[in-house]
Amino acid sequence: MHKAYAITGGICLSAAALIDGTVVHEIADGHAKQTGIVRIGHPTGVSQFLVSVSRKPSGEFELTKSATAGTSRRIMDGQVYL
Repeated sequence: MHKAYAITGGICLSAAALIDGTVVHEIADGHAKQTGIVRIGHPTGVSQFLVSVSRKPSGEFELTKSATAGTSRRIMDGQVYL
């Protein structure tokens, strides 16, 4: 796994934590299932996601809310000459 965890991957994994029958749901803690706040550990730390999943009358699952907070860091410092 890359040392940074992708936001899109975190949202998908967090949504899976709230869907009964998934492997992620089986290992997710009770707090995540009750609050929708899912913490994912990765090589550079822990990312926190807030998600909400509902089930449509057709049986399909729908992600109704996803949120996270992050910080940015400088990835380059330099000069460009035109």
